[in-house]
Amino acid sequence: TVLPAELAPAETLLEQLDPRTTRVGVVGFAGDGDPETYDADVYAPLTTEYDKVRQALAQIRELGPQGRTNMMAAVRLATVEVMGSESAVSTPRSGAQRIILFLTDGKPTLPHEVSVHENRRLAVEAASKSARLGVRIDTFAIGREALDDPLASIEMARATQGIFTPVLAPHELQSVFEKVTFSEIQTLEVVNRSNGKPAAHLTRAADGSFSALVPLEARNKQ
Repeated sequence: TVLPAELAPAETLLEQLDPRTTRVGVVGFAGDGDPETYDADVYAPLTTEYDKVRQALAQIRELGPQGRTNMMAAVRLATVEVMGSESAVSTPRSGAQRIILFLTDGKPTLPHEVSVHENRRLAVEAASKSARLGVRIDTFAIGREALDDPLASIEMARATQGIFTPVLAPHELQSVFEKVTFSEIQTLEVVNRSNGKPAAHLTRAADGSFSALVPLEARNKQ
């Protein structure tokens, strides 16, 4: 299934983030058409304890693919969590950059079982409300089913000034996530101001954190 191909890159992404600055949470979504049950669930609230995130991903892997696709429910719940709203499990944090990485291997088949068009409209409407709260949604449509009708994913990203990424072969998602960035830094240079030499082995993580090796030279004593 596509699910393992979605979970592995998510685990890889954790290695690229800095828990001192970046909290991560997990929301899973599917749907069964029953209005009495939830189509989206918080598997891990926003946290800097990444092992809890890994446990959440492992739980989803164990459960396996579930039902159909309610994108609207996913966007609504994920927005509640990143905002730290009153009903959220996650705690709010002022001044945070709020980003949802939305992965789907299908098209919106719920909440209306007979109208993909209406489900698409509701998903985009939910994303537009998220945008008004300052939330950005980067969407990833994975596999042939998702790419047969990617309009919901495209419009959700557009409505929030996010990025839409089509991934035809699920195994390619790993390399895609290795290049993901959601910092607003366009260029980064680290230079030793004493001698003007640039840093060696400069690396920048998806959240904007970085590391570098700066060559040093001994100063001559006068």
